[in-house]
Amino acid sequence: MAIGFLGVLVVFGIWNGANVGDPVGAGMALGAALSMGAGWVYVRRFLTDSGHSSVALSTAQVTAGAVELALVTPFLTSAPTSFPVVQTLSLIVLGTLGTGLAFLIQYGLVRDAGATVASMVTYLVPIVSTAAGVVILGEMLKWHQPVGELVILAGAALAQRPASSASGKHRERGK
Repeated sequence: MAIGFLGVLVVFGIWNGANVGDPVGAGMALGAALSMGAGWVYVRRFLTDSGHSSVALSTAQVTAGAVELALVTPFLTSAPTSFPVVQTLSLIVLGTLGTGLAFLIQYGLVRDAGATVASMVTYLVPIVSTAAGVVILGEMLKWHQPVGELVILAGAALAQRPASSASGKHRERGK
């Protein structure tokens, strides 16, 4: 997982210091990657064996997030003056498919494959966002972005490897 996170730092070009574009946004993205990884460990430890379905857990998490946003948003921005149809429908589709369905799949993945494997999904966000920036927004691809993406993918691949027999024996003795 550390290698995957190192790849995220390379994608950002962290050695540029404050020249990462919006430093607040970059810091928030790094914080999100860290807390999402930790969050899935929490889910595995306390929620997947709770007897609740993936649908119930996903619904509760997305609802809690929506309530939190509803409480904080009035302090951060003003109320919208209109709700254009295309943008509103896009928001509903992204929320339903991009978030709701993704959480549903993610809870099943945590239950079936474990938190480490499931949390590696969060490291794919910089790869997708970099590609979207280049393709959709016409941003320039910098050399370190594909290099960092390869490091991320290497970290994800290493996280998938089975534990060695020596570490397996160590775990058995520790029980």
